[in-house]
Amino acid sequence: MPRPKNSVWKFFHNSEERKNGKQHFVATCKYCNPPFIIDGQPQRMIKHLLEQCKNVPEDVKAELLSSSKNTTVSLPLPQSTQITSLESTLQELNTNKKRKTQTAIDNYADKCTNKEQEEIDQYLARVIFGGGLPLSLVEDEYFIAFCKKLRPAYELPNRSKLSNGLLNETYKNVTKNVTQHVKKKNLVCITSDGWTNSRCEPIINFMVTTPKPIFWKAMETKEKRHTSDFIAQQFDDVINEIGANKVAAVLTDNASNMKAAHNILKAKYPNIFFLGKN
Repeated sequence: MPRPKNSVWKFFHNSEERKNGKQHFVATCKYCNPPFIIDGQPQRMIKHLLEQCKNVPEDVKAELLSSSKNTTVSLPLPQSTQITSLESTLQELNTNKKRKTQTAIDNYADKCTNKEQEEIDQYLARVIFGGGLPLSLVEDEYFIAFCKKLRPAYELPNRSKLSNGLLNETYKNVTKNVTQHVKKKNLVCITSDGWTNSRCEPIINFMVTTPKPIFWKAMETKEKRHTSDFIAQQFDDVINEIGANKVAAVLTDNASNMKAAHNILKAKYPNIFFLGKN
């Protein structure tokens, strides 16, 4: 009496021919296009439907799982791979499929409006400018991948946009915030010192303590000598920008030109303390 065919055959066309003289008939998958031809061994046919065929319906997989439940199936896999049951195989396939589908949905669903793009650009600009980071960061492949992982729809600005539009906008916003912060304080102190910039050009910077120190501005003096009259004029400009009624004290070093500038300013602002520190 001939052995009955395995139920997996109903998902394959039987050619009634044997492949290369072997005992198994040639099987052609009903779902593959172009046709997939396989040696008609039930275990291989089941493996094809569960792992290889991209068009097989989910109900077919479920039927195979139900008919083979609690049955250990040995499939021809690489030596390093061990499959103990069709249930674990199907579960793994479904998990991977759901993960890929969810990733595709997330990427497709993520939208970045013009307003959101501008807001993220401003945050990025403050990170780069405030941290003294190179503008080339936006061209780094790892940083690009990092940003895409966080927000797929966000498009990084290029270096030109950073160094022009975003830099100017950030400067205006920071200046506005500093001005508003100082304006809210009743009394502040002004400190100043002379430095050289990255091009070894002389500059004078001004800080305002509220009591938290805040950078107010810096100016290149170029060929101008740091005489007492020149320094006094620069302090006078800053005092007027802030408001003389808000300035409680001016603190500088004890250089002779600074002390002379103090004497000039004391005559105009008798209510402000001018202090020198070694």
